[in-house]
Amino acid sequence: MLQNYKAKREEGFTIIEVLIVLAIAGLILVIVFLAVPNLQRSARNNSRKNDASRISTAASDYVSNSNGQLPAAGNATVASTVLSDAGTLGQFTLTGGTAPGAGKFAIVTGAKSLSALGTPVDNAVLLDENAKCDTANPGATVTGTTRELALIYPVETTSGFQYVCLDI
Repeated sequence: MLQNYKAKREEGFTIIEVLIVLAIAGLILVIVFLAVPNLQRSARNNSRKNDASRISTAASDYVSNSNGQLPAAGNATVASTVLSDAGTLGQFTLTGGTAPGAGKFAIVTGAKSLSALGTPVDNAVLLDENAKCDTANPGATVTGTTRELALIYPVETTSGFQYVCLDI
């Protein structure tokens, strides 16, 4: 009878073993939940950088094809040409020469920065003509020559958005 009792006791898991498995599973879940937002943010930033690169290339092509003439601020036709030349950027809509917000693309003159135009949220792109990137303020522009273009777009950080400027 004592042997039957021992055989029954050895058939399951102890509470300690179950708690250890639950603790390990909990740690794995915590690590996954902490890593996923960073991966998503990184993917969105890569998408923004690719979009900015395509717009930069399209703006350069426009200047080359227009005998050195820059895209005109507030000219929706020119901005539309730049966007269509940039390829699959259907997520952007034109705002003309006003402040771009979420999913907006604008060509302006003398904007100096996206933050000076308001607080853009996601996927805003600003093409500032007659400007170049400000080395002292990475997300802003300073007055440049009549042949210079600067492209400003936001990238996401853990605390909000940071602006990046590219000289074209």
